[in-house]
Amino acid sequence: MIFQLVSGLATGGTYAIFAIGYTLVFSILGIINFAHAAIFTLGAYFTYILMGRNITGGVLKGIDLPFEMSFIVAMLIGALLAGLLSVMIDAIAFRPLRNRKSDSLLALVTSLGMTIILVNGIQYLFGTDPYNFPAKVIGDIPPSVSFEIFDEKVVIRTKVLIVMGVSVVIATLLTLFITKTKTGRGLRAISEDPTTASLMGINTNRLIMIAFFLSGFIAGLAGTLVAWNVSSGITDPYFGVKFGLKGLAVIVLGGLGNIPGAIIGGLVIGVAEAFAPSEYSDAVAFGILFIVLLVRPQGLLGQKVQQKV
Repeated sequence: MIFQLVSGLATGGTYAIFAIGYTLVFSILGIINFAHAAIFTLGAYFTYILMGRNITGGVLKGIDLPFEMSFIVAMLIGALLAGLLSVMIDAIAFRPLRNRKSDSLLALVTSLGMTIILVNGIQYLFGTDPYNFPAKVIGDIPPSVSFEIFDEKVVIRTKVLIVMGVSVVIATLLTLFITKTKTGRGLRAISEDPTTASLMGINTNRLIMIAFFLSGFIAGLAGTLVAWNVSSGITDPYFGVKFGLKGLAVIVLGGLGNIPGAIIGGLVIGVAEAFAPSEYSDAVAFGILFIVLLVRPQGLLGQKVQQKV
């Protein structure tokens, strides 16, 4: 039972790190950016190619960079590229809709369209071959850590602990950024009323661009860490899309737009899956989501929305 609990928390940490970027954009703009899943995937591909690894499919097949980067440096630069790509997607797809004050449903459909375009672009560039990171990319860290809880020995992979730790650190820093900095207060003002925020002298487009960059950066970072964490690596261009539905469930369960809620929601779903038979894990996870939303529609840490009259 203890092993299942620890395993579930580890899986939940993986879901949480994916969902944090989702949550950031929703907390500011109130839209679900499905393209986040494709950016998540691209972050892993960027890191892989920057490490000087061989590409075996797509139009980039056989292309080798004239340099090799360490895993950490490649991951950070890959995340930076993912953040810049996220800004480009906002400029091309979402900003024109905001300027025309279009319905949020159009933004949702646009994000789905961008996801399809990006995934097909990934397939064109990299093919459908799986790509695995080398076994040892962060020095000689031990493969696993063992400890005892209530006289039961528990063994957990070191990679899993790193992913969980990074999830908590990102959530903490992002929460402090949103609540304690001038830029964060500006973003909160935009989330309340973008028109009033603009009249008060806040450069809404610049701050929204920052939000998309941070979301993309986190997605790129998460994509690399998850691909490195799982034994199958980058399975195919739909690698991130497979996390998309579960990530959406996580942010709904935790409370839409609530960053700590994304962590809690991920851990809850991860633990639920760990205790369920593998063939029914998804059904159990979404069943819990359904029950929680019946009792608390705003999610575990969400707040009720006050209707303005």
